[in-house]
Amino acid sequence: MQFWSHKKCTKCKILREIREFYKDNRHRDGKTSRCKYCSVNSVKLRYKNNLSYKNSHKISMAKYQKSLKGKISSKNINHTYNRKRKLIIVNHYSGGTNYCDCCGEKHIEFLSIDHIGGGGSKHRKTIKKEGSSLYGWLIKNNFPDGYRILCMNCNVSYGHTGTCPHLLERATL
Repeated sequence: MQFWSHKKCTKCKILREIREFYKDNRHRDGKTSRCKYCSVNSVKLRYKNNLSYKNSHKISMAKYQKSLKGKISSKNINHTYNRKRKLIIVNHYSGGTNYCDCCGEKHIEFLSIDHIGGGGSKHRKTIKKEGSSLYGWLIKNNFPDGYRILCMNCNVSYGHTGTCPHLLERATL
């Protein structure tokens, strides 16, 4: 690759120092064909010419968003559906108490399903499902044994260490 100290801009036709051009690996010299000044002016002109389009687009988007106000989006529908399935699972595997089996955590947002004896990651891979899809699998298979409700802290602790700090605390008391 040959390096030059100056280059002629294809727009303004002025010979400029190579540092006055933006980087562009598509060109032999690794620089754009237009100088920085012409490139900036081109962008400004394009913006100015398209301003009416942008304003009309903003207005149409505002109207569209206003028309959606108060309506349920598909994201909200999926969230509601998954939350209902989680409540069904938590209620079943906690025996209706809706608490963590280890520490008693009651906030539904913190509760999760635990594979008793481990193997959750391997099991999810065999059923080729992740996250809340596991809930669907459990419902579809009539709530099989071998699962319990734990909060995320207890679940992660069991997964990494095989025990939970809450059990160790209770054992020392």
